[in-house]
Formats: sequence, structure tokens, C-alpha cells
Amino acid sequence: MHTESMSNTGGMEGVKMGRLNIGLVTDEPQGADKEKLVYKILGRTPTALAVNKTLPVTNLTEAQICDIFSGKLKLWKEVGGSDAKIMIVTRKKDDANTETFREKMTCFKTLQITPDAIPLVRGSEVLDALDKRPTTVGIVNVGTSLSERHNVKTVSIDGAFPSPEAVQNGKYKFFNERGVVTLGAPQGTAKRFLEFVGGAEGQKILAHRGVVSAK
Repeated sequence: MHTESMSNTGGMEGVKMGRLNIGLVTDEPQGADKEKLVYKILGRTPTALAVNKTLPVTNLTEAQICDIFSGKLKLWKEVGGSDAKIMIVTRKKDDANTETFREKMTCFKTLQITPDAIPLVRGSEVLDALDKRPTTVGIVNVGTSLSERHNVKTVSIDGAFPSPEAVQNGKYKFFNERGVVTLGAPQGTAKRFLEFVGGAEGQKILAHRGVVSAK
């Protein structure tokens, strides 16, 4: 059995071409693909705003977040923090976390991120910067890698914290959906694998990786 973690398009194309038995995707198939592919949701992964734990900031509004990333707000004291300059770290390209904010935060949809932001290549570099630099802020995926950075914390957005419970019940709206596609109904090994993933043990493994059950 072949599975692969890849872009949404790559996962679907790999299954349609017969290279993959199971394709990992971030969106449900649309159009003609919906007729060919069977989609199964695995869960949701929260996207959050993260800062260094030394900052006395625990909640920001959507408007404040947009003003920070546009460069309108430049000092942490303007949002209840310390008298220090805000340092924004971002990904250079292909950042699903930033796209989640663009899709679900109205003021972020067409926002031009300030040129003062520091673009990094990998998500791990963003987390490392947040971990080591006390005045940084970034958009991250809430998963195992985040929990390994002991100096990084996530903040509430308009009072909603990115906890598994809040993601599951819809109170926290910033998340990516993770799912799989198969060409027709899964058969054989693929079927057994997906049954395992959907079972108690499989859900424990996913939860450990930061995936929240959608049930």
C-alpha cells in the first residue's frame, strides 16, 4: 500500500494516476474529482498566533492581529505587552497556516504583510525564532513541534483559545482540515489501514501529532 503526504493537488493526482492507494489532502475533492475520489476526514489541525512566553500577552483581537502584520502596530505596549518592538516572522512561500488566516479572518484576506517581517523557509525556523527571541510573533501549526519549544505559547483570538475542545465544537475557527482520498471505496490493505486510523488507537496517534478529531 502506498500513502504519501503531499500538497492537496499532488495527493489527489497521485491517487487518480494509480501511484498512490491513499492520498493525504487538505481539502475535499471538488467538481469531477468528487465523482472519482472517495474522501474521508481524519481531523483538524489548529492554526494559531504564537509568541514568546516572556510576553505578557494572552489575547488579541482579529483587528489587532491584522494591524500587527500590516505594520500599523509596531510596539507590544500597544496591545498590552512590554515596551519592545514587535518582530514578525513569516514563511517565504507555501504557508498553509497563513492561508488559513486569509481564508477565515476577514481583515487578513487581502492584507499586505509589512516588509519589516522576517521571511523564513521552514516552519521549524519560525518556531525556533519564537522560542529564542522574546519579542517575536508568528502564525504556526499547533502540533508536536510547537510543544517541543518550551518558550513558545499560543494566544487566544477574540477570547477563543486553540484548544482541541474549541476546535472540535467550532468556537475556535482557525484550523486546517486533514483528510484522505481513495479511488473509489477503499479496499484491502487501504481499507484496513483507514479502519485503524479511525479507531481508538489511531485517533490517539493523531492526537499526539496535534490532529483534533472532527467527530
